[in-house]
Amino acid sequence: MKRIAFLVLLMLFPLLAEAKGKIIEAPSAEHPSIQLAIDGAKNGDEVRVESGKYLFDKPIMIKEKENFSLSAKGKVSLSNKNGAALIVENSNISIEGIIFFRNEIALECSDSIISVKGSKFQKNRIGIQGVGSVIISDKNVFDTNFLAAILLSGQDNNLKIVPSTSFRNNYADIYPYSVNSSSETLRPQGNKIFFGRLKD
Repeated sequence: MKRIAFLVLLMLFPLLAEAKGKIIEAPSAEHPSIQLAIDGAKNGDEVRVESGKYLFDKPIMIKEKENFSLSAKGKVSLSNKNGAALIVENSNISIEGIIFFRNEIALECSDSIISVKGSKFQKNRIGIQGVGSVIISDKNVFDTNFLAAILLSGQDNNLKIVPSTSFRNNYADIYPYSVNSSSETLRPQGNKIFFGRLKD
């Protein structure tokens, strides 16, 4: 009986490994750009960006991905001189360890569930803009974003901020543009949203 169970597990192992997804490094010979790596990724995969400063003139797009991850291998900075650095649509993804620097909008998401961890949003016009999305912020730094660190526009947004998230010198830390947006802050200082600005 134990032998049969072992054989069944042995047969299922490749399927379980495939379900977990694979790590795709970018840029690489196979995927010369971050966008090509994302386009070639399947649900469950992780695109791991090589260390470097990436300056581009159109946004990186993530559309209709499930359990997908975008992470940094070393220090990774994304800057789009013409608009948003990263646009996420209809996806369930996690982002970790990315620096978003000098963008019109660093991360724009719509109809998505996004967990952002260990990332830095610095000197952008808007750090994160959410439309109809669930956004979880963990161990991120929002520093000197000129309009808002996080802007919730449209309807049915949900924002969850864990205590390790840091806000510094932003014009507005959290701006709930729509009355239908909700925010749950878990910061220990007892900060509150007041006229779109997070106050201690």
